[in-house]
Amino acid sequence: MLVLIIRTTILYLVIVVALRLMGKRQISELQPSELVTTLLISNIVSLPIENTDIPLLAGILPILLIICFEVFLSFFSLKSRGFRKLVTGSPVVVIREGKIVQQELKTLRMTVEDLMEELRLKDIFKLEDVYYAIVETNGQMSVLPRYCVTPVNNKDMQLQGSDDSPDIVLVSDGKMLYHNMQEIGVSSDFILEKAGASNCRVEDIFLLTCDDHRNIKLVKKEQVK
Repeated sequence: MLVLIIRTTILYLVIVVALRLMGKRQISELQPSELVTTLLISNIVSLPIENTDIPLLAGILPILLIICFEVFLSFFSLKSRGFRKLVTGSPVVVIREGKIVQQELKTLRMTVEDLMEELRLKDIFKLEDVYYAIVETNGQMSVLPRYCVTPVNNKDMQLQGSDDSPDIVLVSDGKMLYHNMQEIGVSSDFILEKAGASNCRVEDIFLLTCDDHRNIKLVKKEQVK
């Protein structure tokens, strides 16, 4: 049993490192080669775990080899447009100037129901509201709505203002996040001051966020009854 635990732990760490080298993507955002890599790794790693007679190295080496293939594919894709097109494909326009490109739907083996579902996921419920729709190489759909249904923004209304920075988490579950504090230039004294102003300790803070203008939002931990 101890051997199985050790083997599983080692393989788990190898997979974490391997996937970290591939970069951060959700399953729905994987390119075909990345999806194949993920599936192969999941199958290979199960063999040494299920059968302890298989040497651990026999599971680790194929994983490292597959990751090397993926890294090389990514490298050559960056260097060669033709190779990138061969490996990942090209975006496909399925709605052009408001008209469905039926031939492209057939090429993608995509039904009208699939198309309408993707549009609804983009909060578009009427086909006539779409000017362009493009299926990207990762399978996601990008939609350009017609001008008449495009939401009005501040630029359209000629409103003056400035860009706001996102809120940065400075305290999470009672712990200061020093890297984030350094990023926006605040010290521990700033956190302690805000905690004191809210009559609580840092340990009592569930969440504290701050932006570049020093606007904060503090949420205290709920009392356990």
